[in-house]
Amino acid sequence: EVDRSLKAIMSDIHDRIAAEGREGNRINYRRGANIAGYRKVATAISAYGEVKMNGAELFVSCLQEAGVRIIYGVPGEENTHLMMALQASDIRFVLTRHEQAAAFMASVYGRLTGKPAGCLSTLGPGATNLLTGVADATLDYVPLIAITAQAGRARMSLSESHQVIDLEALFRPVTKSSHMLMSAEAMPGIVAEAVRQACAARPGAVHLS
Repeated sequence: EVDRSLKAIMSDIHDRIAAEGREGNRINYRRGANIAGYRKVATAISAYGEVKMNGAELFVSCLQEAGVRIIYGVPGEENTHLMMALQASDIRFVLTRHEQAAAFMASVYGRLTGKPAGCLSTLGPGATNLLTGVADATLDYVPLIAITAQAGRARMSLSESHQVIDLEALFRPVTKSSHMLMSAEAMPGIVAEAVRQACAARPGAVHLS
């Protein structure tokens, strides 16, 4: 049974930090201003035995707390858990017929609102289809979060595997930052910083795999 009361846990963490006399280091999980605080959240969450949350659910919770309200994209085998987490969240998912369309739709949303939308793809060719729209967002200073699926650790360790390419390196030239999320402990901090970068001065696209 999954307990998704993440906000309640964060509130308790705020109280603990204040009680320890570190009020100046409170966790600003809405704006992502305190990355060290985010890491403390991840550590504290892992210490709560009653909270059971997989990586996809934690990732979606971080996106939602950072202010992401809509994601456009194409589901597939590799992002099934993410799709299930989105269904249980307040983030709206809009199905598109092509990944490039998802990227441009997210870009238009960012142009109109000034807030980042997400665009989602599977791995391999699905991820490469995002590139044009993601690059356009960066060149036109539009906040955008590009999210790509990736193969499991076992397949990534092979010298060659079907549809597996280095997505972190692929997206780096056309984004403000590109990261591969490999652990739950690092996820809150990386997501917070990615959203902050997307919305900072000279906005643009960021990539999370």
